Amino acid sequence: MICRTGTGAATLPGLGWTEGGFSAMNHHDLVRGFPEAAEECRRLLDSLPDGLCLVDEAGRIRRHNRRLAELWGGETTGLVGSSLAEFFPAEVRKAVEELCRRVAGGGKEDPLEVAVDGRWLEIRAVPFLALDGRPEGAAVVVIQDISLRRQAQEVLLASEERWRRVSHLVSDYAYAFRVEEDGRLVRDWVAGAFTKITAYGAEEVSALGGWRALVHPEDLPLAEERLRRILAGQPDESVFRIVRKDGEVRWLLDCGYPVVEDGRVVRIYGAARDITEKKILEEERARLQEQLQQSQKLEAVGRLAGGIAHDFNNLLNVVLLAGEAALAQLHPEDPLTVEVEAMVEAARRGALLTRQLLAFSRKQPLEPEVVDLNRLIQHLAVMLRRLMGEDIDIRLALAKDLARVTVDRGQLEQVIMNLASNSRDAMPEGGRFLLETANVELDEAYARRHPGVNPGPHVLLAVTDTGCGMSKEVMARAFEPFFTTKEQGKGTGLGLSMVYGIVKQCGGSVWLYSEPGVGTTVKIYFPATEAPPAEPEETRGDAAPGTRGRGEQILVVEDEESLRKALAKILTRLGYRVTLAANGGEALLLVEEGGLQPDLVLTDVVMPTMGGKELVARLKKSRPDLKALYMSGYTDNAIVHQGVLDPGTPFLQKPFTMETIALRIREVLDRPSPRDPPGSGPVVGGGSPS
Repeated sequence: MICRTGTGAATLPGLGWTEGGFSAMNHHDLVRGFPEAAEECRRLLDSLPDGLCLVDEAGRIRRHNRRLAELWGGETTGLVGSSLAEFFPAEVRKAVEELCRRVAGGGKEDPLEVAVDGRWLEIRAVPFLALDGRPEGAAVVVIQDISLRRQAQEVLLASEERWRRVSHLVSDYAYAFRVEEDGRLVRDWVAGAFTKITAYGAEEVSALGGWRALVHPEDLPLAEERLRRILAGQPDESVFRIVRKDGEVRWLLDCGYPVVEDGRVVRIYGAARDITEKKILEEERARLQEQLQQSQKLEAVGRLAGGIAHDFNNLLNVVLLAGEAALAQLHPEDPLTVEVEAMVEAARRGALLTRQLLAFSRKQPLEPEVVDLNRLIQHLAVMLRRLMGEDIDIRLALAKDLARVTVDRGQLEQVIMNLASNSRDAMPEGGRFLLETANVELDEAYARRHPGVNPGPHVLLAVTDTGCGMSKEVMARAFEPFFTTKEQGKGTGLGLSMVYGIVKQCGGSVWLYSEPGVGTTVKIYFPATEAPPAEPEETRGDAAPGTRGRGEQILVVEDEESLRKALAKILTRLGYRVTLAANGGEALLLVEEGGLQPDLVLTDVVMPTMGGKELVARLKKSRPDLKALYMSGYTDNAIVHQGVLDPGTPFLQKPFTMETIALRIREVLDRPSPRDPPGSGPVVGGGSPS
């Protein structure tokens, strides 16, 4: 009987492996004494799948089986007595000689693997022992073809390497748990990017107490509920947070699948994916969408407010002018004087409200100039201390070498005063009020997070108070017109909306940060400019010498009939000769065909068919030195061009009083005539009231 051993050796009756090596009877004794046994031995040796040979001390083959010859082409004759060099390829011969030397020296019997002609061979050698156990000085050599095994190993190694590389790249990992009878989970295996995602090794997590040690404490109830569903036999897909070994929080999408046998969940398979970046993008997208919706809402309300203010201004102007005309004719002791004065005062208050609406809707004319923000704040500081009161600590933190900005000085002062007023109301028991400036560089990333902001150098104006703060719900509506948290009658709700509109119209951006009980910070960013500062206010020209007319001819062009008639009465009473036109076309006919020679054209900016700018340009083709004064209550694209009006363009903001229009007309008429070329005129882009 032949049996395989753990090392691939064989045991034969009378010719087999012993503990120390290979033993056999002399061949002649075997044939002579046991001819049947010898034949059986040869047959059994030939049936072995491995090549087998007996090598003597001189390195010659003394015995071999058929498989040995088959390994080298099937030739079985002439092998006995041949040397190793004659029979084996060089690689095999060297390996056999090495093994025989080891065996002869009592060394290790570890096999050698040799590659020959595209095949892999495993070669072993053991000492050949006589029947009495003494070594005969030769060795038995066993040669096995292990090509298939090596191929399988190489495929396995290649597969493992590919898996290692892929698992390093992907953001997923897979896992399997056994579910014990008592409900305990025992980890079977985990593969993929587990360590990459968690920064832990699988054994480290086990030492910490299992998967619960990874889950974020706030999400642990969610994870426990998820496990209960899976143990009830329901597949589950959940998103929760984990805490990495380094403390970083990551978001995982984890899919778990139960395996049910005999009505019980016996195993759980699952896969998890790191979706942190996706989660961050989703949150950022939602925040930007909310900002966009808020901006669109404010734009829509602004357009509505601007339209209302335009029509309301014309009506208020009629009331103001009519009321002032009536007061001029009434005796101070006349009983009607009080009623008319109340009417005029109400109209003035209405005019203030419409001006605030125009500021919010960004339809308010501006006179932009290059401003040193630090100097402006220092100038306002004295006034702010009177406004805020002694129980509020006012501090300034102004940056050195602050860049300049292009803004409307008066409007920016109003912005700061409005913010200071809000802060005072938020600190009824006192507190701290901080005005801060800084040069900042807004990058592309900031611009993407804040719609409407252009990257580049900016100047920051931050206004901070330690007041009561705002909730998220209040912050979301803070810039809406007429929204206020104050008691009825204590505020119009136009303060912050006007701040928003002025800043936006000046090309800036405004952001609100607040927490209840902590305070509020309003951050305003204006684009920086390298232009030189404007001249001091006192050098800009002399004041008008008087308010009465001297018989000059004024062409009034206004499409609102009631205001047109009111202007005719007022200007006539002031001593001017007045001609009225309802639109630009009618005014052209009066001048070009009627021969009218006006000294001044007082024209609305926005009118049907032909606007004031186009009208003045047409008239100046024949009268280059013609003077013009523009007026408007609602300044659309015809006058607003990126919120900037050319410096020096005479402009009158509706509604206006008799005193205002008298001074403004006199100022324009008394200026030296401009030497404009034919066809030129003021570039429409806004203005400011006198």
